[in-house]
This record gives sequence, structure tokens and C-alpha cells, in this order.
Amino acid sequence: MKKLIVLFFVLSVFVLSLSAATDINDLSYTERQDYLSKAVTIETVQEHEASGYAMPLTDSLAIAHTEGLTTTEWFPYQGYKQISKGDFFTLLGYDDLAQKQYKADKFNNSMEIASWTTFGVGISAVLGGYLAMELGASDNNDAVEATGGVIALTGLVSMLVSIPLFFIRANNDVSISFAAGIAANYNAQLLSTY
Repeated sequence: MKKLIVLFFVLSVFVLSLSAATDINDLSYTERQDYLSKAVTIETVQEHEASGYAMPLTDSLAIAHTEGLTTTEWFPYQGYKQISKGDFFTLLGYDDLAQKQYKADKFNNSMEIASWTTFGVGISAVLGGYLAMELGASDNNDAVEATGGVIALTGLVSMLVSIPLFFIRANNDVSISFAAGIAANYNAQLLSTY
């Protein structure tokens, strides 16, 4: 009897695996719409930067040099909606990568807030210092004029400090090929449930 139950179970699994969808075209319209709303995709965006120079030596001869840098960024989608990379990793069951991504995103948001805040304080100090210098000059008050100059200079330094803060970013360093691979595995498993 036990052998019959095991045989029935094995045959049932085999039949179910044959009936599972292996291609999106095997799905009904409703199933296809449901699948497409749950499937994940990766969009890539490439940015190109190029620089160079040319130095003429004669009328017909020049030395030229160019160099470039191409960076590729990826963005995850579920269905037609863009999701965060942290949510992407969570959805696909990579909780360790999701936590690293959430931490990187939090750091990047903090750096952006710090850079804009420092820049805003710097502009305010430059404007306030300039107004104080003008007020001191119009009243022939050297102390107010000097204080305004110090405030304006401090504001300028604050603005200069804010510039590198714009470019400091944390990255999870997950390759596009890895992200696309785990997305394809997820979609294949999802498709097999129909």
C-alpha cells in the first residue's frame, strides 16, 4: 500500500510539472496579466562621459587624445512599477542584500541632506555677511564691516565644503548580471505556479 501511495505521489508531481506553464504564451489572458504584474524586470541606463584634446603640430598634423567612461546603472521593476533595490532583494528572498541596500540608501539620503543643508547655510552666510559689510561701509563702522567679511568668508567655506558631500555615495556593488539572473530565476519560478 505504501508503494502505491508513493507511486501515486510521484506520478501526480510529474503530471503537475507537465501541466505547469513553461512559457508566457501558455497562459490565459487573465493569468498573463497577473503574471506580468508580479514579474520583475531590470532596466539599465548607460551614461557616457568623454573628454579629450587636440594639439595641432602643423597644418596637416595634430596630436589628439580622447578618453571616456561609461557607467551602467540598473533599476528594478515589478510589473510596470519601479521598486527600490532594497524591495527587489526582499521580494526575491535576498534579505542580506536588502539590508545592505537599505543601509546604503539611508547613508546616501543623509549625505544629500547634509550637502544641501551645508550649501544653504553657506549661501545664507554669504548673503548675510555681504549685507553686514554694506551696512558697515554705509555707517563707516569698520567692526561691522569686518564682521560681515568674516561671516561671508565662512559662508563661502561652507559652500565649498558642501560640494564633495554631493558626490559621496555608498553602493551595494551588486552587478547587473547577478540582478538579472536572480530576476530570471524568480520569474521562472513564478511562471511555473500557473
